[in-house]
Amino acid sequence: MIQIDMGKHLIETCGARVLIYNGRVKVLSEPKVRYCPIYNNLYGYKRIDREKVKEIIQRQIQDHLFTKNRAFSGDFLITFGASEMLSMALESKLIDCCVIVCEGAGTVIVNDPKLVQGIGARLTGILRTSPIAEIMNELKEKRTVIISDKAHINQLKGVKEAIKLGYERIAVTIAGFESDKIPKLRQIENKEQITLNILSVHNPCLKDSQVPFLLLSDLVWSCSSSVVREKVGPKALMQIGSSIPVFALTGRGKKIALNHLMKTDLPILVTRAELPKLSPENSPYPLT
Repeated sequence: MIQIDMGKHLIETCGARVLIYNGRVKVLSEPKVRYCPIYNNLYGYKRIDREKVKEIIQRQIQDHLFTKNRAFSGDFLITFGASEMLSMALESKLIDCCVIVCEGAGTVIVNDPKLVQGIGARLTGILRTSPIAEIMNELKEKRTVIISDKAHINQLKGVKEAIKLGYERIAVTIAGFESDKIPKLRQIENKEQITLNILSVHNPCLKDSQVPFLLLSDLVWSCSSSVVREKVGPKALMQIGSSIPVFALTGRGKKIALNHLMKTDLPILVTRAELPKLSPENSPYPLT
């Protein structure tokens, strides 16, 4: 039997807010998409609704996410996923560490490629999380730096702590609901004279007003957002994927993406095109 921690976690899946408390799952709002190719590939879901969102999270709990039995062996699930790209960038020594988020621990600083993948492989956007002692202890044993014993999520503080530890080439993930932090991250980069690779992830509910923030990123995941496709895509130097495009906006972002493509064994098509180049037949699309 799975032992469930008494933690409380607020996350976003397919644009729906979800509360996880004592192992129970409560979907607080309607999902913002009705089809997602990722969950179709993983679970065969042709249509996303509140019940499917609940099933997705229950499957994650069965796999020990959000529990004291959390494992950190991550398979490479998403062809062009953020954790996959970061893992390979660390392996290739393009970056020195990653500032990412883990449920039960909050913002963490990781320099182990396998652990980056183990943390991020199946997670979606985490708005708030609470401490799970077993998760924290396991991460500390793996020489991960946890910035708050209360499992706070604070990517700005995470980057500052990474700089104090002597890291100079840092990658940081920022969820769409915190995109206003991106200009502040660039200010830190300029002030401290380090190299900061900003990955804008989990963007299903993005607004037009957030686009200027995203344009300061190095890599942007479009998720189901038409705003990202229409406003960010044309600014990209490179696009990876067509159903859920990832846009590289800088040379650094392009280098991380190309490193990922170089290391994958999957067949890859490279072509010249006006961006964005989309695949409407297999893209996420919103509820109507």
